[in-house]
Amino acid sequence: MNKPLVSICIITKNEEKHIEDCLKAIRKAAPDAEAVVVDTGSADRTVEIAKEYTDKVFFFEWCDDFSKAKNFAADKASCDYIVSIDADEYIEKIDLKQIAEFLTEHPNATGNIKLANLMNTDEGVSKYFIEVTRVYDRRHVHFEDRIHEQLRRLDKKKSEVALLSIEATHVGYLISGEELLLKNKRNIKLLEKELNDNQDDPYLLFQLGQSLLSIGEAEKAFNAYSKALDQNPPFDAPYVEPLILGFGDASLAAEKFKEALRLEEYYDEMNHIGDYMYTLGKAYLINERGEDALMAFKLATMAKKVYMEGMNNYYPLNALSVVYGNIGEKKLSKQYEQETLKYKK
Repeated sequence: MNKPLVSICIITKNEEKHIEDCLKAIRKAAPDAEAVVVDTGSADRTVEIAKEYTDKVFFFEWCDDFSKAKNFAADKASCDYIVSIDADEYIEKIDLKQIAEFLTEHPNATGNIKLANLMNTDEGVSKYFIEVTRVYDRRHVHFEDRIHEQLRRLDKKKSEVALLSIEATHVGYLISGEELLLKNKRNIKLLEKELNDNQDDPYLLFQLGQSLLSIGEAEKAFNAYSKALDQNPPFDAPYVEPLILGFGDASLAAEKFKEALRLEEYYDEMNHIGDYMYTLGKAYLINERGEDALMAFKLATMAKKVYMEGMNNYYPLNALSVVYGNIGEKKLSKQYEQETLKYKK
């Protein structure tokens, strides 16, 4: 058997619910790739199941550091070209040849994959689309940070980043409220440890805001997001758009209505994103800027990019129906209500 072009590395702990589907997806989408599984202390059947799909199963003593575990996994791979995924992420599409060609030509670069997060919402299960940096050459790049780990070059220089032809679905948020609370509390604890050493790091502050908002701590999340934005992170960083969206959501949830208008500062960079225009519309509406709100919702319906499924159709159309109804424009309200029904889950 020829040596594989790419190794797909996974760290696990008590993932018997997901690991088989994860490895089956790899076998289907990338039968020529090597799968490397590193277990960090499972008490269930995770390891047993993994061994049915790969002979590259190893053990790592957990030390509250995801980067160390992921770097250990990369060290155990047969290939230098690494794709890092989680056990609750299922690869739908991957081009191994493209990965190898990209990293051969750009050995210090990193590659992004398109990840569809499945999330429970009031309307049912929705998809939240993000790009995450997961592809690299282990000879030049490795993971850093205890949690929400990032890929950085060994020589400390900035990496070139490209979106590669890899798509995956993440099911890890489809859990009970209690499980989600425990997961986010763990994340908050690790992030606060990391922030002790890097208190102004905008990425860590962004991730802290995400975890706090997920457990309903809106005011604390608002403070974390605000502090992150105060650092003026570069717009080419992949987390900056979600940071601005999180800031908007936290502002409204924490009833920081005037502060939510800070969203206007990012209009030129963000007006093509449905989620941004919809949240900006809500901020305008609650600040009694009705005409601006209507325009923002209409622009959201024309947006080319969304993070949350429905943010350029269902949600802004429904908002337009409600607003027009509230101001007595019954015909327009009915028109948008009918449009909304086309997208209702």
